[in-house]
Amino acid sequence: MKDLKLDFENKTIINEYVDNQERILQQIKIAVRSWKKDFFINEDFGIDYDNCWHDMLLMKAYISSQIKAVPGVIRINYIDITKNKDSNNKIQFVIKAEIIFDKGQINILEAIEDLY
Repeated sequence: MKDLKLDFENKTIINEYVDNQERILQQIKIAVRSWKKDFFINEDFGIDYDNCWHDMLLMKAYISSQIKAVPGVIRINYIDITKNKDSNNKIQFVIKAEIIFDKGQINILEAIEDLY
């Protein structure tokens, strides 16, 4: 399975394909950075951050569920979510995870900013 490569920094699509580990990493980034009901084609896609900002266990469950739904992901060995403040004093949730996929292992590090 292949996907078009996304440039998350510049928010563009690159005319290249990604597969295997790169595809899984990209799809996990998309899933973790997506708010539920923001994607008009599938409003069930994404994390229900609106209902879990103050419940770390619920947030962990939602994020784990979205990661496990990525094609090729076999299991999550480890997932940790910590709440930090960035340099601008905004609250961030830092997600660290170790994912086993059909051809190896991936380590994830993502930060989601609290919009409230």
